[in-house]
Amino acid sequence: MSFRLRIGSFLALVGMLAGISARPLPQSTGEGGLIFERTGQVVSGEFLDFYQQADDPLILFGDAISGVENHPVLPGVKVQYFQRARMELYPNEPEGKRVRLAPLGVWLYDETQRGEGVNLPFTPGACRLMGSKGFAVCYEFLKFYEEHNGALYFGEPISGLEKLANGRLVQYFERSRMEWWPENPAGARVVLTNVGQLDFDRVRRGQVNDQIAPTAFRLVVYAFPARPFIAPASQQTINVIVRDQGFHPVSGALVRLSVILPDRQVINLRLPETDDKGLTRATFEVGSFKPGDLVKVEINVDVNNADHVVTSTSFRIWW
Repeated sequence: MSFRLRIGSFLALVGMLAGISARPLPQSTGEGGLIFERTGQVVSGEFLDFYQQADDPLILFGDAISGVENHPVLPGVKVQYFQRARMELYPNEPEGKRVRLAPLGVWLYDETQRGEGVNLPFTPGACRLMGSKGFAVCYEFLKFYEEHNGALYFGEPISGLEKLANGRLVQYFERSRMEWWPENPAGARVVLTNVGQLDFDRVRRGQVNDQIAPTAFRLVVYAFPARPFIAPASQQTINVIVRDQGFHPVSGALVRLSVILPDRQVINLRLPETDDKGLTRATFEVGSFKPGDLVKVEINVDVNNADHVVTSTSFRIWW
């Protein structure tokens, strides 16, 4: 089942969580990528392929929280951080098998204080023994594991059920940690720890040299309309994302739009400079054109000491 088909179920799930409002969904950049509005990060290429092959990527991985970076230890390996995962790209592996998930569950289990073991009775049918060490995975954790292709995305269990000092029940897997939140509505009580965010913060605190190796500065620009189809005599918003050659946000970029209307009139707009996420946008009125008419938008971007970049996008008038 595709990412798009499952996105509705994800929104329903998030909407049920107490105190949590549905956040903006990642949108297409129009250039073969996805942009996460909350973080301003773009996912593309083989990382995007891996992300979208999951039925519920927002549940399994969360938002992208970094651009593409060098692996903190392994030369030649690229990584991208998500809230609940770190994807790693091994360029010498066969095509289709180059992206894998880092064993952040192992790291978390080794680096944090262990919880108290919970003696949970083994119930056939509700529990399964898994992995080389034969840990039992039971009840809702087992259901979650099986529903989300746990062998691929979580790996083997590396602990039994444990109770943390704060009273939270957890179980560790090679690439993740499940938490039990009984206060949540039914169907939303298994929550994955933000292991990607924890590892990302750890690397930053340690000032590990994990950035893309310096190369000539180059702009990468994504532009896309808020809606691919709009009604006549309505408003449209164009979003512009500016990145450097390592897909890191570029702030302070000068962005200009030329909106070419169906009657050949041109609306010229100067946008606010890009923010610290590399994002800027403009909203404008579109006249009463007939359904099916195409509106073209040309985007010009300039940054000091960088090449001038031109890109384009479009949208249609519809009923």
